Parts: sequence; structure tokens; C-alpha cells
Amino acid sequence: MSAQFFRVQKHSVPCQHIREYPRATAAVQEDVLKLAVKQYTPLDNPNPSPGDITIISAHANGFIKVYKPMIHNGYLLTEVLLWVMLSLIHPRLLTTLVLLDPVIQKFGMNPFGSHPVEPSTFRRDIWPSRREAEASFRNNKFYQNWDERVLQRWIRYGLRDLPTSVYPNPIGEGENAVTLTTAKLQEVTTFARPNYDGKEGINRLTHADLDPDDLTAYPFYRPEPPMIFKSLPHLRPSVLYIFAEKSPLSIPLLRDQKMEVTGVGVGGSGGAKEGRVKQVVLEGIGHEIAMEAAKSCADAAASWLGAEISRWKALEEEFQEKWSKRIRQDMVVVSELWKQKINEKPKL
Repeated sequence: MSAQFFRVQKHSVPCQHIREYPRATAAVQEDVLKLAVKQYTPLDNPNPSPGDITIISAHANGFIKVYKPMIHNGYLLTEVLLWVMLSLIHPRLLTTLVLLDPVIQKFGMNPFGSHPVEPSTFRRDIWPSRREAEASFRNNKFYQNWDERVLQRWIRYGLRDLPTSVYPNPIGEGENAVTLTTAKLQEVTTFARPNYDGKEGINRLTHADLDPDDLTAYPFYRPEPPMIFKSLPHLRPSVLYIFAEKSPLSIPLLRDQKMEVTGVGVGGSGGAKEGRVKQVVLEGIGHEIAMEAAKSCADAAASWLGAEISRWKALEEEFQEKWSKRIRQDMVVVSELWKQKINEKPKL
């Protein structure tokens, strides 16, 4: 985002300890990971006040700084599931979610196409120079549908100079050799987790989150998509799904399943029937939806956010108006209405 409009602050925040899986960190489990955060404050509003809004976005795994989604995008798995999980833990913390082609489904891995991690596993990750890397990207079908602005950012931020921990010795690779900013191992192990032993029982130490009913759990699995799918009925924030028509992860069946259950359960938003869940399908677009259709994604998100912000402000004003009329003493004592109702029997 342009410094012409925003004051940009960088933060490095300690993450929670990663202890779900043994050996999740290189040394000891007490190692502290850091979360890199950029804060954008509009220059025309340097001192936020009550009623202002906060927009939180997260880039896809492996795609560093290539796009700036309005609310959230989840490439394959990764971040999108974290935001939904957060909303289940703290229902009123986030008001609305904009999810771009999210992988939330009944199975941990997509049973309707090729393994989504296979291309990343075998992708090229080293080039003699940045110029040759750019030429390689432009000749690759994977990148040919990308918005040119996004591709330029990918070339700028998606590559790093050697040496790295993966390629510590640049000799023989080229004087100006480059590799991917996000190492392949880091990328693929975020998308999938090995389950090489198959379904011969569940190892409660290493694979306690393995669902024995997940038919796609061998030889790789990911526990979060089916876990989150089962919890979608209880999701409180409103949701805008922006689906990609050509995405194997958003075929009509998978889209319909999410739309049918999101927000319809106890504690939920009310779902699509109450106007709290909506879908937009971008025709002719693949799973790299934010990279291929940046403007369409932004337009859909902006339209949704405009309506949601107006609704939120109206509800907040109504609540504050009613609450401000209460006497302080009434807030700390049992009300007369409570006393009247406490002896009434529940209606069965």
C-alpha cells in the first residue's frame, strides 16, 4: 500500500508456542517464533477514534507481498482457517469475514482432483539470476493469468539472493543466483502433513488429530478443513465467500455445502437465509484468485464491506443509546424483572 496514503509501521510480535506436534521447531519447543505485522494508518485519520474500523488481511502461504486483500485470503489451507477458528473462539471479535476461495470442506484433502501439493513439491526453486527467474515465470502457465501488477510484486518479493540455508553454497549456481523467498519445504508442509503409515490405528502422540473417517487422509492429510467445516454452523461473523469458478477446490458441490451450513447453527449469524452469508463466483478464474482477479476481488469485498460497516454502525449506535440510559446502580443489582421471572417455569 502506498506511503502516499498510509503511515506504515512494522511490528514483530512473539507467537504462541508451537506444541501441537512434536518436533515442530528446529531446536526446542520453547523456541519463540515471530509474527511480522504491518500496520497501515490512513494519513487523513492519524488518531483513530471509536467508530473507526480495523481491516485485517493475511497473504497466502508462499506468496509474499504479491497482493493486498481487503480482509482475508486463504491459499489452499493456511491462514483462512485461523481466522475462522478465531471467530469460533471469540464470536464478536470480528464483525465480518471475506474469504477468497477458502479450503473448508468435509475432507482434509481434495478428493475431486489431483493432489494440490504435488506442483509445489516439484516446482523449480533456483535460478542463475533474477532475470532468468522472471523469464521462467512468464513462460510458466501457472503465472500467465496473473495480474501484471501482482506478477511484478512476485518477482520483486518472491525471490531472494543466495546463499540460504537450503542453498548455502552458491558456487556453480550463477553469480547472481536466486531462490524462492519461502522455501519449498516450508510451503508444502503447511499445505499437507505426512501420514505415511496409513490407517493402521492412530498414533496419539504424533497424529492425534487424524480423523479415521477421512478417506483422503493417506498418505497426506490436513486436519483443519474438516474440523472447521463441522463448526461452520456456529460461525457468528457474517461471511462473503469469493469463489473461483475454475478452482478444483470450489466446484459447485463444495460451494453449496459451505453456503448451506455457514452460520445456521447455535450461536451462528443466521446464515444465507438471513442475509449474513453471501457468495460471489468469479467466472473463468482459478484458485489463485487474488493474483488473477485482483480488481474483481477488491470490488466484491468493497461492496460487501460498505453494507456491513453501515449495519455495524447502526447496531452499535442503537446499543450505546439504550445502554447509556441505564442508571449505574441498576447495573450492579438484581433487576425487578429478574425477580419476577425467576420463579416462572420454563416453557417446554
